[in-house]
Amino acid sequence: MKHKKLTAALLALSIMLSACSGKTTEETKKNETSENVTTEETGSETEETEEPTETTLANPSFSVKTQKFFDDPYSFYSSDDYVMEVIVAFSLSADEIGEIYFAVTPGMNQYMGTYEEEIEGTSDPIEVRKCDFTGSSSGLTRLNDYSFQFSMDKPVCENFDEYDDEDWRGNARHVSFGEPKKLANPEQMILYLPNTPLSELPDEVKGVLRIIDPDFAGDHLQNFMLYSVNDAEVFFVSGTGIPETIKPTANDMDNWVGEYTSQKGADLSIELDSTTGIYVMNGTIEGTVNFADAPILMNAHDQGELFIYCENSFVTAIVEIDMIEDNPLVYVIYTSDESYISTTIHTYLIKEN
Repeated sequence: MKHKKLTAALLALSIMLSACSGKTTEETKKNETSENVTTEETGSETEETEEPTETTLANPSFSVKTQKFFDDPYSFYSSDDYVMEVIVAFSLSADEIGEIYFAVTPGMNQYMGTYEEEIEGTSDPIEVRKCDFTGSSSGLTRLNDYSFQFSMDKPVCENFDEYDDEDWRGNARHVSFGEPKKLANPEQMILYLPNTPLSELPDEVKGVLRIIDPDFAGDHLQNFMLYSVNDAEVFFVSGTGIPETIKPTANDMDNWVGEYTSQKGADLSIELDSTTGIYVMNGTIEGTVNFADAPILMNAHDQGELFIYCENSFVTAIVEIDMIEDNPLVYVIYTSDESYISTTIHTYLIKEN
């Protein structure tokens, strides 16, 4: 079930973040400096010019905060400086076909999304209701160590003339305008973070958790969830958060060590640092997020998930790599640089032999 949920999350990302791609990644500047040097012997002046070089990321120097992250991952979310630049949320119908996807950008006080739902029991053609929508939102206000609150105006939906087409399976569809009922009253939204104690969650959220993972036995949420108080609706939020982690052993990493690339520009490696005995990631994801000896953690409950935390003078980032049906997928859970959001969310990796 978790992998089906993640697949839906990635679909949400591909739909929503293409709409958010107006934000461009700030390019690294090249600096060319010149300085005048006067020699004491001759008093003459010579000009020395350094060759322009691209700024590269040095090996991260981990702070007290970072070490606390390794000791207690949940404390990362309770920190006063933790923020969410983009909230990508989605709901699932009974058959796990997405009904609503939307992306909220608190810093820009706006959201946008799409709604699409097949009407149960219809066929040849399948009746579909859909629309694109936009709206205004407030900024995030922290409620406590594990949740934020914000508000959304009712969505403004874009109407259109009904039409006929086919779905990806070749089934005939009749598509007409429909409004997202699950966002009828979004005035009070609560974002629950992965460090939320289960005892603090509304019953509606607990009910969804029991459906997607009946065997879950943890004490904390471990994922992001969005709750509409007035509508009593629950939305998943892309990004699986940081569950309980461990430092991987050689046996854990047998299938992970090696070189990785992707069609989108990822070029990275997972290897053992022989000096420290810690497994690390080195390289670049999609030409923007860079890693140098970034330590790797592993999900204590699922050996198919790795977590990488990188801190340097340019960006702090948390990256997850999942093994989905033998295909490694890497995506950014969190980055402190807003400009990276639209280009570094996820990409499938190809492991080099």
